[in-house]
Amino acid sequence: MVWSVSEGVVAEKLQQTKVLSSKDYAKWVWDPILDALEGSLANPANSEIALKNGFYKRLMAFFKPKEKLFSRLDWSADNLKYVKAGTLMLDNLLAFEKGRQAVEEEKFFTQVTEALKQETEVVEEDSRKRRGSMAVKTPRPTQWDKESRLFSQESIVYSMAREYITLLCHLTRSSAGLAVLKQYNVLTMFLTIVNNGERDDLSYA
Repeated sequence: MVWSVSEGVVAEKLQQTKVLSSKDYAKWVWDPILDALEGSLANPANSEIALKNGFYKRLMAFFKPKEKLFSRLDWSADNLKYVKAGTLMLDNLLAFEKGRQAVEEEKFFTQVTEALKQETEVVEEDSRKRRGSMAVKTPRPTQWDKESRLFSQESIVYSMAREYITLLCHLTRSSAGLAVLKQYNVLTMFLTIVNNGERDDLSYA
């Protein structure tokens, strides 16, 4: 168990991460970020301090799809440290009420699952076309452009967007995470996509 420490000690540890002093994730120091998330912030009392001083808000912004930061990075082994930080962040925040409220208010899961829903609509339309049930070809809205779709095949193959699947799958490890998956109907949408038969890239993401 990680014991609660003083607010001053938590603040000092978070200052070392540079998250509070810059919005530019490239200027953040990721080893101290991971140390904090795995260590003192694993205690909800300490995480509440980090929530109040804006640490988590800024960290969540990095992962939100619409910010086009994490999601637009090229996939690489070096970038997997961000995935570890994301899973630890979610674990810590979902462990207490104010943390769960913060995730909801920041619309992190809303943005990810909206993209997932968009992909289900794309594969269902493709499936109808293959079955010949669409007499008239319906043009897709411009937001379905491959570059804008978070879970397009190109994004899954080449970018860190594939790791949103990792973050969602990680939620199955806790009751709070499973509640989120149920709330946003994630498993049903994911099965709709992979059962389409042409998205093996998502099955193995």
